Amino acid sequence: MTIGAYLSGAGMDFFKSVPVIAVTILSEWLCFMAFTWLHFGGRSFRRPYLPAVLLGTNAVLAVCFYPIALHCVLQITLWTAFLCISFRIQWYRALFESSVFCLFLELGKSLFRGGTFAYVLWNRFPALAQSRVSVVTFGVYILYMAGLCILFRFTSGKEGELEFSAKQVAGLLFPLVLYLFIRQFQSGLDPSMPVLLYFSLDVIGMAVAVCTLIVMEITTSMLRTQSSRNELLRRQLLAEQQHSQYLIQKEALDAVNRKYHDLKHYLTAMETAGGSEELRQAARDMRREISPVETICRTGNEVLDVLLAQRVAECQEKEIRFIPYIDGRNLDWMNVVDLCTLFGNAMDNAVEASEKIPEKESREITVKIENYGSMVVFRFVNCCESGQSRTGERFRTTKEDAGSHGYGLGSIRSIAEKYGGSMTAVCENSIFELVVLFPACSRD
Repeated sequence: MTIGAYLSGAGMDFFKSVPVIAVTILSEWLCFMAFTWLHFGGRSFRRPYLPAVLLGTNAVLAVCFYPIALHCVLQITLWTAFLCISFRIQWYRALFESSVFCLFLELGKSLFRGGTFAYVLWNRFPALAQSRVSVVTFGVYILYMAGLCILFRFTSGKEGELEFSAKQVAGLLFPLVLYLFIRQFQSGLDPSMPVLLYFSLDVIGMAVAVCTLIVMEITTSMLRTQSSRNELLRRQLLAEQQHSQYLIQKEALDAVNRKYHDLKHYLTAMETAGGSEELRQAARDMRREISPVETICRTGNEVLDVLLAQRVAECQEKEIRFIPYIDGRNLDWMNVVDLCTLFGNAMDNAVEASEKIPEKESREITVKIENYGSMVVFRFVNCCESGQSRTGERFRTTKEDAGSHGYGLGSIRSIAEKYGGSMTAVCENSIFELVVLFPACSRD
């Protein structure tokens, strides 16, 4: 049997009809929408019209005749551009995700639209009319894409924010080039040649596609594990830095307090000792002026007193209005390192965002730590620049060294969950609000 007879018996002409092409385009588009929605956390599209543009462009590619390899490359390019524009992700990752989807789709095309399934069905049940074989094959292809959506649903839970390098993407996508080469060579065979070569290339191509997907899954799992380890190490480093900073600040504040108490004794001695009335009045006036130092950073928690003193000075230096309402009397249950990490990271983010505001009168940070019934509430509110981008549950850092930053909120969330609490972060109308809740059981 020749290749031409094989493809004719597999019902290839059926897939070239206009209604079948229309249904195929729509089903593939819906499958890709499910893929993107599930793999990117259900985030809404930045431009709502883009899915419609994608559908129209994909339809043009389907009705125009392109060599198989070029058609795949054009589709991957289209999907990559769509992901980059819609979700503001790195083009490396967008290319990788588009290639994964392309391989899944090409597997289905090889099995069902390429004739393999139909030909096997036709030979197994020779009594079936060719039209029925084609309809069954088409129906199974639609079910295959529905099954892909279910598969994407189960794999989306593992999805994390992976940052690929160009070398990693090139290494992962090299087998895709081999697959496209096989498909292109297969499509260029003479229809009068024996079918064995075509069928062998079909099997080899599908095997390459499956192996490529397996390699991609294993590699991304390794990257995900390494990324989780790196994030944990960065969080531990942040905690250690915050605690070290607290110890240094505590030592400095203790030295200031000792000098302050010594100064109070000197002034008392000046008031009681003999001398002119002008000298005693000057000592009384000085005592009255420095007396607020005793209460400016008294929250009921020694750790917060130290942290707050440093932040008050920092905000004054950077011309940020700092408004603290802090009751730290019931925070003894929290580990010192955790408290330093939570307060330090929250204030670092607030100060960093506030000092970027050009209008100095708009720079303001409000911190409230208080008890509401059975809950302990940490609330940090600050102004910020509009349009702050977000990645999943994490806001993107604005620092140049993005690989070493942007983990502050993750550390705070981990601390909240450690004590059975929760964290929410909202940025609306140029106001960023961070709320951390701890239940009463945390104090047990």
